Amino acid sequence: MFFYIEIAVEKTPLLVKDLPDFRVPSRLIGIAIVILFTKIFIHGANSVGSTGGKPSSSRNDPYGAEHDLLQAIKIPFNDPKTQYFENGLDGFPAFGLRPGSDIKSPYRLFIPEKLYPEFSIVVTVRSLSREGGFLFAVVNPLDTIVQLGVQLSPVGFGSTNISLYYTDPSYFTSQAIASFVVPVFHKKWTRFSLRVTNDDVTLFFNCEEYDKVEVQRVPQELVFDSASTLYIGQAGPIIKGAFEELLRS
Repeated sequence: MFFYIEIAVEKTPLLVKDLPDFRVPSRLIGIAIVILFTKIFIHGANSVGSTGGKPSSSRNDPYGAEHDLLQAIKIPFNDPKTQYFENGLDGFPAFGLRPGSDIKSPYRLFIPEKLYPEFSIVVTVRSLSREGGFLFAVVNPLDTIVQLGVQLSPVGFGSTNISLYYTDPSYFTSQAIASFVVPVFHKKWTRFSLRVTNDDVTLFFNCEEYDKVEVQRVPQELVFDSASTLYIGQAGPIIKGAFEELLRS
C-alpha cells in the first residue's frame, strides 16, 4: 500500500478546499508493506487555511502546533531488512515496511497529552491488497486498547470499511466511533479525510463529501494514558492489524 497521511487538528474543522497539497509534501517519508507513507501530521487550529494549506507555526498557541508522527521512524533505519526507501506519489520518496517491521515510540514525543477537541485526519493512499490494517494507532500501555487510530478492512467483495478509533483510557475495549463503507480502492491512489467535530464525523472520499454520522465523544478532548505507545502501520503485538498481507505482490 502506498499512502500519504496527514492529521489536521483545529478549532474550526477543515474544509476540503483547505486541505494541504499532497503533491509537494514538506517532509518526505513513507512506508510499504506494501505501505508507503510520506506524511503523518497533527496540525493545530491555526496551522491550515489562511496560508493556502501551508502549515504555519505558533509556539504560544497550542492549536497552532504541528506534530509529525513519522518522526517516530528513525533514519538511518533500525532494521534495513524490514524498512526501506521507495518511490512514492509523483516520484517523491517514501519508505517501505516489510513483515517484522516494528515502528513504535512513546506517543508523548509526537502527540500532545490532550488531543484537540476538533480535528481532521487526511489520507492519500494506494493499497496493493484489500486486507487492510491500521494506518496508525496510539495504544494503551497494555497494548490492548486503541485510543486513537484509523483502520482499513475489507467488506464483502467490492467494499472497504474505514474506521476511526477514539477511546478514553477508562474503557476496557477499543471504541470505533465512526465507520464508513466505501467502494474498494486498492491498487489506485485514493484520497479521503475524516473531519471530527463536537457532534459528528464526516467522511470526504475523493474530495467529495461522502457520508456523515452523529457521534457522542466522551471525552470531547481525549487524554491519552501517559505510557501509551504510537505505532505506525500496525496496532501493536496483541491487537496487531499490520499490513503484512500486502506483501504478496
